[in-house]
Amino acid sequence: MRTDGGEAYKLTNHSGGVVNYKWGKNSNTIFFVAIDSLTKFEKERKEKKDDEIILDYNYKSCRLYEIDIQSREIKLLTEDKQNVNDFGWEAQ
Repeated sequence: MRTDGGEAYKLTNHSGGVVNYKWGKNSNTIFFVAIDSLTKFEKERKEKKDDEIILDYNYKSCRLYEIDIQSREIKLLTEDKQNVNDFGWEAQ
């Protein structure tokens, strides 16, 4: 929500769900950790109520993203197969 008033608004439609977030040092960005979204195959299975569990298949990672508040542009910061649980700022 804006500090000078107004209504809150949604910044992202990330379907995996946000696990953690922190404001960037410049207050113009937010960094967040989100779980990978479901694949098309997984969505179809879910709609059919096919709840079979396949071990070690299509593991969902938590990834680090950056979102620019003004443009709402989202940038993925971690590579494939990297899993992020938490993050912080390095002292300079």
